[in-house]
Amino acid sequence: MSGPRLLPFVPAPYSDEVLGSWLARVEACNGSGAWLNLTHRSGMGYVFYQIQFDLLNFNPRIEMLFDGLGVSYEEAIKKHSTLKFWSVFRGASQGVVPGTTDLRMPATSIAQDTPMRSLRGLGRLTSSHEERWHCSSCIAEDIDERRQPHWRTHHQLVTSFYCFKHSIALRSSCASCGASTRSMRRNGWGMLTRICECGTDRRIEVHGKQEIPEIYERLGRIGEEALAIESVELSWGELQQAMLALARRHDPLCSKRYMPVLREAFSALSSETGAFVMRPPGALRELVHRSDGAGAAVRIPMMFAILGLSIEEAISRYRAMKSTSDKPIRRETKSVTSEIATARAYFQQRMLQGIENPASMRSYCYLRIWDLDWLQAKLGRKLKPLPSLAEDRHEIETRLKADDPTLVLRCAVMRRMMARDMDTYEKVRAILAPRTIQKKRSGMAQKVLRQRQDRLGEALKVLLAQNDSKPRHISYNQLGRVVGLSGTQAMLAILNSPALSEQVAEARRTLKERQLRWIIWDEHKKRKGRPVRISAVMARLPYRGWSKELVELFRSYVTSLPAHE
Repeated sequence: MSGPRLLPFVPAPYSDEVLGSWLARVEACNGSGAWLNLTHRSGMGYVFYQIQFDLLNFNPRIEMLFDGLGVSYEEAIKKHSTLKFWSVFRGASQGVVPGTTDLRMPATSIAQDTPMRSLRGLGRLTSSHEERWHCSSCIAEDIDERRQPHWRTHHQLVTSFYCFKHSIALRSSCASCGASTRSMRRNGWGMLTRICECGTDRRIEVHGKQEIPEIYERLGRIGEEALAIESVELSWGELQQAMLALARRHDPLCSKRYMPVLREAFSALSSETGAFVMRPPGALRELVHRSDGAGAAVRIPMMFAILGLSIEEAISRYRAMKSTSDKPIRRETKSVTSEIATARAYFQQRMLQGIENPASMRSYCYLRIWDLDWLQAKLGRKLKPLPSLAEDRHEIETRLKADDPTLVLRCAVMRRMMARDMDTYEKVRAILAPRTIQKKRSGMAQKVLRQRQDRLGEALKVLLAQNDSKPRHISYNQLGRVVGLSGTQAMLAILNSPALSEQVAEARRTLKERQLRWIIWDEHKKRKGRPVRISAVMARLPYRGWSKELVELFRSYVTSLPAHE
């Protein structure tokens, strides 16, 4: 039971308000002095050292803090964070979130069904977790109904690209100046203001209403449904099996190879091996979907959206399939006639695209085993002899000794085993899963890191070369926005490059000099050749106080000014 409130006034959180938005409103209503007193009495000290915008780890001091606000940690984290989404679609088979009674703790990785040690790990799984997403019409609605503008919890979900209430693309920055709405405070929270620092009204939507693709609307609705579910009996692994079984019934060729199906359904663009970028038409947000990491949770609602099922419908249908099937659920497929018809259609479609080696396709392997006459009529002399099952198993044993797991997973023998020996196929996948993930992460990480560093280096040069406005502090968020990265992604890429880190540090060290030079030049143009006065320059500087070095720089810049034409 929560203890007595320790603040003069604690505004009730709005039903759809995210945690950090409410905490910022509480602080604003009571003043920083009363708020600091509460944090000090709860043992948190005068400064928070964690991000408390959405997911917040439980500890006794946090519990005391929420007691002082008149709510429990469990109530706050359940109603005003995205934790339920991760608990539903990534929950481990054992272990609950500390401080709660029935929320499954998210699992560590796709290869390990063990609870995560901290909720902070979830924030690094998505490419846009540092941003704060809002709808301009929701802000206008808050003002009209005499509410404080606030961030909505469902807008922060990785499956949300639009506000479905107003059919508007979510945004995380000012439509005019591009400045992020995220607070620069260390704890990451802050109030959503109606007016940007540049003077732009956030209620004004530049792009207007969008025509939301049906598949993305279904995906967003499923994410919102996860926030409303009290608890789900199925763990992440069981929900994954349900997704696989339902997907295979929907499309037999989807067995274990559903990434192309997801990419095609969501009109995504391939970015790297095992990943693709989701950015629907008119949206300002994108999600990098990978085969592991956050993709392990996001692909389940993606497949449910393709099937047109809600979470409850998918679970009930999976249980009905499981109760009426004598075989393991992962073997349940359509009739042989339907599978052959589907394989024929897919094979013909790929052949029309000019595939030079049809034997590399999974549909070829399936038809080679189950529909040889039709395939021979189509290919003629191109039809290759098929090794025996014993020969395929021996080749797999040989390849398993190789250091590179992709030599096994991407070979033709694995496609044949998928068509005629699923038991062996799944055993090999289980053996290679940890090795495959580690190799993908290390290889992709280095390649992506180099690409990001090159783009950030170019972005830094562009920002330093701009002369149309007064130079500003170059932050990681600012650099990230130029190249389409979050502030954290930009920071990690820069810190991993000594040369780039030194360039950013040099730009920050010379900020005062660059601002001084620009103001002097601007005053020189305004005064049309008349002497630049030091008082006019001082009035426009964003800082007070002149050092001896700045005075010398002022004199050198003024003397080097060209004569006015």
